[in-house]
Amino acid sequence: MNRARIAAGAISFLVAIVFAISSTATQWRMVDEVNTRLPQDAQFGRFWWYPLKTVRLIRHYHCLVPTGRRMRQLRRQGVGVTIAFTLVVLAAAPGAAGLVAALFLGIGGLACNWLTFRVAMRPQ
Repeated sequence: MNRARIAAGAISFLVAIVFAISSTATQWRMVDEVNTRLPQDAQFGRFWWYPLKTVRLIRHYHCLVPTGRRMRQLRRQGVGVTIAFTLVVLAAAPGAAGLVAALFLGIGGLACNWLTFRVAMRPQ
């Protein structure tokens, strides 16, 4: 591996970490905004997240804070994480195998991000 490839991979990894931390902070802010409007027994905890809990949070946020901008932030940050980790894979794995892995990761990550918001916004 040459130095440029290592530097590109390291920078992409750091960018992905920044996006991941900022998306966690955005999600926690969403939890705080939703929890102030929910009864005590229906409030969200900050830890132990899984996909369906994220979908429930997005649904509640959309209903309780319809003018909120955090959903757009969370979507953009998810796309940023996906693109940055795709670039890390592309920098780390040279050749056709690296390209296939990066395409798989990129398309899969973007599809998961899109599906999360699509399912959350679907009428129940």
